[in-house]
Amino acid sequence: SVYWLAKNPEERERVARDPGLIPRWIEETLRYDNSTQLLARTVGYDLELHGSKLREGDKVLLLVGSANRDERVFEDADQYRILRDTSQHLSFGKGTHFCLGASLARLEARISLEEVHRRLPDFEIDETGIVRVHSTNVRGFASLPIGFEAGARTRSGTNKT
Repeated sequence: SVYWLAKNPEERERVARDPGLIPRWIEETLRYDNSTQLLARTVGYDLELHGSKLREGDKVLLLVGSANRDERVFEDADQYRILRDTSQHLSFGKGTHFCLGASLARLEARISLEEVHRRLPDFEIDETGIVRVHSTNVRGFASLPIGFEAGARTRSGTNKT
């Protein structure tokens, strides 16, 4: 989330003006660059999906990252915009396979990003030190160096010692 907000200064300014947007920042990051890219499933009953017939027992590979960039669902899907409706993203799955830890993940992200926003308002990403995780299924950062002014800064500009 920190990376994508830093890469999108207009969105960063929105959050700086209104910290109440932090949950939307989280949801857009989940949609835009979710950590799990694919899920394997077994079809439970015969069905037709977008003109393709699937039979009970067929094995399918759900490309979650691709679904979250579907222009039929998300206008300008390749743009990072925290004000969009992200209610249809599939980053935590859907239905009976919805992630049991989704609420905890959102809570942890919200608390972390509230503190980043409050205590490190001047953070900058060191692009030269970024190392992305390269995996068939998982995305993320092995290393994401962040620079900021030393001290317990708060958004109000005061330093605590």
